[in-house]
Amino acid sequence: MDGTGRIQTGAVINLGNVSMVGMTRRDVQAAYQIRFDDANKVVYFLPQDIIDNTIKAFSTSATSTTGYGSLGVPSGRYFAPSQQQRLHSGGDR
Repeated sequence: MDGTGRIQTGAVINLGNVSMVGMTRRDVQAAYQIRFDDANKVVYFLPQDIIDNTIKAFSTSATSTTGYGSLGVPSGRYFAPSQQQRLHSGGDR
């Protein structure tokens, strides 16, 4: 397979309406780096712990005692649904 790619710096990244947990804006800027998973042919821009915990934060369950899904409760650094999103969905953790 052949192909070309382009990397451009300086572009503004909008992550949407999320809350940063366990990190500041400067921390996110420092963590934002390109990394490659050559085996699975995937490109990532954030460290795996932020990705994993963000997935946990958005995986919710109304029947769980913690309010989170089967992946468990997020910890450390992650992006969480904004306060407005939590209230709109009918819950606040």
